[in-house]
Amino acid sequence: MSLSRVARLGIATAVIISLPLITWSVFLAGGLARAVSYLYVAPIMAAAMFLGDFWAIGVALVAGIITIPIRLDLQTGQQQSLLDVFARFGIFYALALLTARLASWWRSGAQDLSALLQASRELSTSLRLEALLSMIARRAAEIAGADASCVLLREGRDKSLVVRAAFGIEPRDCQHGLEDLDRAALNGKAVALDDLDPESAQRTRNRSPSLGSVLALPLVKGQQALGIMRVYAAAGGRFNSHARRLVQGLADQAVLAIENARLYESVRSNYWETVRALSRAIEAKDPYTLGHSERSTEYALRLASYMGLSEEELERIRFGGILHDIGKIGVAEHILGQGSDLSFQDETLARLHPLIGKSIVEPVEFLRPATDIILYHHERWDGLGYPEELAGRNIPFLARLFAVANAYDTLISDQPGRLGLRPEVALTRLRGGAGTEFDPDIVQAFVACMRGGSAASPEAAPPPLDRAVERT
Repeated sequence: MSLSRVARLGIATAVIISLPLITWSVFLAGGLARAVSYLYVAPIMAAAMFLGDFWAIGVALVAGIITIPIRLDLQTGQQQSLLDVFARFGIFYALALLTARLASWWRSGAQDLSALLQASRELSTSLRLEALLSMIARRAAEIAGADASCVLLREGRDKSLVVRAAFGIEPRDCQHGLEDLDRAALNGKAVALDDLDPESAQRTRNRSPSLGSVLALPLVKGQQALGIMRVYAAAGGRFNSHARRLVQGLADQAVLAIENARLYESVRSNYWETVRALSRAIEAKDPYTLGHSERSTEYALRLASYMGLSEEELERIRFGGILHDIGKIGVAEHILGQGSDLSFQDETLARLHPLIGKSIVEPVEFLRPATDIILYHHERWDGLGYPEELAGRNIPFLARLFAVANAYDTLISDQPGRLGLRPEVALTRLRGGAGTEFDPDIVQAFVACMRGGSAASPEAAPPPLDRAVERT
């Protein structure tokens, strides 16, 4: 239990005031032989539980000193013997220490449980394997009070251990040098090595010399070892039974989280391949657009990463981009093959494909966040786009971003009646459309990104405040 400064001050004040009040009560009751004298135990225990060892011992000593001149029975005048005084001192002192130790043990256990519970909550909310493994490595070091940690998983046909995440140590420094320790851990039990000095045959080859001990724990699901988790400490002998139990508790939670993340990645991969196949089937209707969705999506993802967008936003771009033209499945093939030479009626039908695409995708729950890109990627900054003629920042941010990447791929790709432009010429065309067809800030960022500029450069990305407001 962690108390605020005000709470500690209040308890200390109450303990100090209680000692003379209890003494007064003892006098009223008629001496130390009465049961009221047991009340001295209360402030001693309160100090031990909430204020620590020194306060507990101090209160015990004060209580013992206060009781020295008090008679056992005030009416008969019976005095205390020297043995009574020393016995009371001993009892008060022992009570203070015992209560303080029990309170410290209780607080430590509560903190450990709280740390494991918090770690379990964090792990259960992450379904991305890379992010999850980094979180496990960081949490393992924190819970064990260690200086570094790493997670190694068995991968490949030979099921060899591969470093997948590291905290406080370079991943390459975790890969080799502790093979014997790893093999022992894979047998299903935690193994500690307290001597990582330069003469040790099992030391890590390139590790920092400040690391003096290591604890390896198995990540086991049933009878199958998924990998191991190592935690490192600067001093030797740091990993006692208490630390091992804590880290093992985290390891048990980590196994479940890793399996969930792998299952999610597998399902997500299957979704992606299905969506990708659907996109290619649609593009096969028009040979000029074959591969266009994938290329546009890659450009958009490159720009989004360059601008520092979140993983969730990247996911929306990934699925929205690959499916942005799915509505063309409802457009006649002869319209798609005519390029820009369309009658008013055919052009009207062609412009329905964002609405058709939205109606196809919207019932699918995991694709629903991507519908903004599908519906609005043909809107224009000046409001002359379709299907809703939105303008400026009324167009969803990710749709504006994808529109730039989509236009770039269209410009550099061969189209009916014209050859694709050179990349530099296409970028010049995009800059010419900034402020009319496209968001000028996004065009500026895209040009800088494609030219290999730095994200920290003044012209690299839209103003942070503008983006923050739009995406909240």
